This record gives sequence, C-alpha cells and structure tokens, in this order.
Amino acid sequence: MANGRKRRNLIIRLENGDKNIEGDAELLAHATEFYKNLLGPELGNTFPLDLALWDDGEKVSEAENDILCQPFSEDEIKTALFQMEKNKATGPDKISIEFYQSCWDINY
Repeated sequence: MANGRKRRNLIIRLENGDKNIEGDAELLAHATEFYKNLLGPELGNTFPLDLALWDDGEKVSEAENDILCQPFSEDEIKTALFQMEKNKATGPDKISIEFYQSCWDINY
C-alpha cells in the first residue's frame, strides 16, 4: 500500500503552458520560483526598519555580532545534528538524518 501511495503522490512532470518540466532539479526550481512569486513581497512593498525602534541595550553589540558571524565549528554542527530526530523531515537531497548521524565518524 505504501508503494502505491508513493507512486500516486510522486510528481514526475509538470506542465506550464505548453512547456513540460521534468527532473528533480527542474521541478524544484520551478516550484521555488512559483511560490516566491506567489508568496513573496510585491516590488515596492518592502518594510524598512527604523533603527530608533530599539534602545541601545536591546541591540546586538559589535562583540556579540562578531561572535554571531563566526563560522560554525565542527563540534557545533555535530551537537545540532545529534539533537535531531533520526527519521524526521529530510532535506532536498532526500538523505535521512540517521544517515548523517551513523556516518559522522567516517573519514574520507
């Protein structure tokens, strides 16, 4: 039943007017652009922020900003990865979190 449901729910091709869109990369690019246009802000509807909205004590200091802008360390990435549930939502590469957790110590 699961395989049948997967086949029914799998999108292998979309039609956009007289153009056919096929392949994972093309489908992803088309869907991304479609939803950006649908849900994204209209040109000219951006909302500029007034820096006076925050008191100086509420703003990030230069030292804090420097810390936030540092590259992630391997330990930070490992800690975050191992806090994730093994078989929850996968990314666009369709590789589960469990794969990354089980292969973390493999050197290449």
